[in-house]
Amino acid sequence: LHLPLGVSWEALVAANATIWCATLVGWIDAVAAATGRPIDATTLEPATLACYRHGREASATSFAAALDLRNRLSREVGGWFERFDLLMTPTLPRLPPAIGTYARGAESMTGLEWTARVFEHSPFTPAFNVAGVPAMSVPLAHDVATGLPIGIQ
Repeated sequence: LHLPLGVSWEALVAANATIWCATLVGWIDAVAAATGRPIDATTLEPATLACYRHGREASATSFAAALDLRNRLSREVGGWFERFDLLMTPTLPRLPPAIGTYARGAESMTGLEWTARVFEHSPFTPAFNVAGVPAMSVPLAHDVATGLPIGIQ
């Protein structure tokens, strides 16, 4: 079963990068002001610094457009529940990666690229998160070869 998002995947990723990263700017600025610590690679992980930089570049117009896109997606997801009482998806499309894999190469990524990596890693959860739909990931099984958990949302 394929349910349409009502927006393109790329637009969803970009909108979330704008919202997440722009929101992050205020938090990081407040911590830096309170502690006197610089906002650079000595105090932030590469992905966080990339997102901070991306957020500093966001305009009010792009932020408003991102919120509008998320609103359209939320309405589309709401429509799914006119047809279905319950939706079950995998939590992740593949087994969890080894620790450290996720951050590999982050020092050369932009905030948009980092957000795309996050969404690529867990493509089944964003629509529900954005729409504010009650959802949870629960253990379903363990991979026989690795023992890693397999979740269902």
